[in-house]
Amino acid sequence: MIIGGKIILFLLGMCLAVQILAAFYRIIDLWYTIRTAYPQVIRGIAIWGGVAFLTAALIGDNLRNAFLWGLIFYIPFYLANFFLFRLIVQYRCRIQGEKKIDPETEWSAEEKNPDRPSGSCSE
Repeated sequence: MIIGGKIILFLLGMCLAVQILAAFYRIIDLWYTIRTAYPQVIRGIAIWGGVAFLTAALIGDNLRNAFLWGLIFYIPFYLANFFLFRLIVQYRCRIQGEKKIDPETEWSAEEKNPDRPSGSCSE
């Protein structure tokens, strides 16, 4: 039973880390109107940070570490996924750049279908 509770609290910590990170992303999302939206941004950070703090304070000592590890573990997990995604996109763009000329017709993909967007790979 204790192992199941620790797993659930670890996952709860990760879920709250997602919400806290999303609250911090509101700064970027609402930057164009930050003069009027800063109360919403601060309120979101304070609420989710407060929920995480209260959860950690109310959990018993033997289960608190699992929750805190879930809360802390999400940041390196998020960063690793972010950089892995960037590497995959760069690899695919490099492959797309190598296959730019069709060997059968020796036309580029843009000449075959000029209406097709070329994608997000920068040349």
